[in-house]
Amino acid sequence: MDIANDKPRLEKELKEAQSHIERLEKLLSSDFANKAPAALVAKEAEKLAAYKDTAEKIKAQLK
Repeated sequence: MDIANDKPRLEKELKEAQSHIERLEKLLSSDFANKAPAALVAKEAEKLAAYKDTAEKIKAQLK
């Protein structure tokens, strides 16, 4: 893997993942978490965990 060529792509993917993380954290800390069905809240929490994992992997590749 050539980091020099992949760096812009990885930075873009990291920015997108962080955007999703911020959105989901905001969503899960709002009234949505109290009012929505538990299954839906759990699904969104799983998405959040997946995006956090993806972001960590991208950060590791950028080092």
